[in-house]
This record gives sequence, C-alpha cells and structure tokens, in this order.
Amino acid sequence: MLNVPIYDGGTAAKMARNARAAAEQSRQQLASTRPSAPVNVAQAERAVTVLTASRDVAERQRDLAKSIDQGTREGYLLGLGTSLDLVTSAESLLDAELNLAVLELQVSEARVNVVLSHAECDH
Repeated sequence: MLNVPIYDGGTAAKMARNARAAAEQSRQQLASTRPSAPVNVAQAERAVTVLTASRDVAERQRDLAKSIDQGTREGYLLGLGTSLDLVTSAESLLDAELNLAVLELQVSEARVNVVLSHAECDH
C-alpha cells in the first residue's frame, strides 16, 4: 500500500517562496556589487603603490642599519665602542630586516588583492 499525503502543510509552497527570495537577494547583491567593483580595483591598486613605496623606504632603512652595524663593529675592533653598542646596532638591523620582510609580504598580499578585484570587476 502506498501512502501519499494529500496535503503537505504548505511545505512545497514555502520552499518555492524561499528559493524565489534567495534568487532576488542574489540579484540585488549583484546589482549593488557591480558599481563598487571599479572602486575596489582602484583602492587595491593604490594600496600596492603605497605599500611598495613603504617597502622601498624600509629597504633604505635596512641598508642604513646595516651600514651603521658594520661601522659599529669596526669601531669596536678599534676600541671605540662597547659591547652594548654592538648589541644595539645588531638589534636595530634585525628590526629593520623584520620590518622589510613584513612590508614585502604586505605588497604581495596587495598584489593578490588587485588580481581578485579585477576578477570581481570582470564578472
């Protein structure tokens, strides 16, 4: 014997309404995303420019810290400095190298964001 419900309590109609509402919500989200996509691309490209300039400054700071560290080492060998001077200059060099590494990572991340923004704009 086969049992087929005569009335499903409105489940089928409810599911159809929910599907239509989800489709409408997706259409509205797409409509609101399209105008902002070029803005997102411009912001992402600007972030790459700013972070690249920051990375270049950090690179110059690292080079300067390296030069100072080398000068401090040479001075120490000539008896013109203390071991604290050596530690301080080495610490400054490590800080500069760490800062440069972080900025290089941020530049790479910003470049990925540009690609993703372009992909979003194309759709």
